[in-house]
Amino acid sequence: MIRLFPKIEDDLFMGLYHKARLSQWTSADVDWEAPLRLDDRQAKALARILTPVYLGEQAAMLGAAHVVPQLANAHETSAQLYVSTFLMDEARHFETLTRLYRTLGHDPIRLREMPESLRYHHRLVSGDRFDWVWGILISDIFSSLFYQTFARAQPDALFGRISTNILADESRHKAFAHYYLRWSVPRLPEERREGLRQMKEELLQTMKAMYRYLKEDSRALGIDGEEFFARLTSHIETHARRIGLEGDGDGRDEDGIDAAAASGGRTAPGGKPMLPGGWTQFFRMLLGLDPVPGLLGPDGRPLPPRTDAATAPESAPPGGAAPAGVDDPALGGRRRGWAHGLREAVHAAAHACTSCAVALLCRSRLVRATNGG
Repeated sequence: MIRLFPKIEDDLFMGLYHKARLSQWTSADVDWEAPLRLDDRQAKALARILTPVYLGEQAAMLGAAHVVPQLANAHETSAQLYVSTFLMDEARHFETLTRLYRTLGHDPIRLREMPESLRYHHRLVSGDRFDWVWGILISDIFSSLFYQTFARAQPDALFGRISTNILADESRHKAFAHYYLRWSVPRLPEERREGLRQMKEELLQTMKAMYRYLKEDSRALGIDGEEFFARLTSHIETHARRIGLEGDGDGRDEDGIDAAAASGGRTAPGGKPMLPGGWTQFFRMLLGLDPVPGLLGPDGRPLPPRTDAATAPESAPPGGAAPAGVDDPALGGRRRGWAHGLREAVHAAAHACTSCAVALLCRSRLVRATNGG
């Protein structure tokens, strides 16, 4: 049942939502005068090999429209708001790639020529929200590897530039899907998790079946299909382990990037604190060795970065360092740096943590006053 006034959590999904808001672009921002750097055979090969990705963009757009009401009914409001940004992301990918096809002068492979495409599309848009998010993650891993190939090989060519723009969107999509599943998969019954495992195998087999139509096109573009699918399978299996579908998770994606950093260090559903960089970075902030980037203090204002003055001695003799010892002014400066780092880290942790009743005390006026906030 829809709620008139749902609660919106200040979590990782809302962080991604705001990043999406600041990262909008359309085909009007693309330099269509950039060189293709493809001969006619390669242009035709790109049009053909792009077909599964092009279809995946359309499936993601339609699937997002299908799953938003499910998220609303489940009262997962922050996830609902972020998935709403998928519609614009996938719409511009679809529209931009459609315009690219006109520039290439070649059409995608028709569904009747590669019927596995229809099966792939149907599997991505069917099922409940867990099926959709898992399918989105697998599809985005596939498309990201594809776009990375051209973004790295031809960064100044037209499709290389388009790929770079799309990859920025895909990174947010993968971060959302990874953390949504990491939160929800452990709560699903075993038979439901088994259904997701079967879906993974089904999608992999369908993608490999589509590749059989594209071997010659891959060779024309210098793409090693066997190596591509080896990487694809490895990345998907890594995510499956890390979301708890196949073993325990460690909270990082296939590139080793903590997606909490993408959202400003907020919390995942369930209130789990996710500070950027994990505990090592937290203790470096605790010791005043590193600033706390991009986080808000308990007063809702951005925390100022630590300056060199925070760890500098109050005074130093000209021409050299002060003698070592208990009265060393540099030692006092380091102590002041630790205190500064401790204050920043505690403020950041208090803002990020929502997991217990003590979190309310952490943000109370009493604690802010004792910390100088």
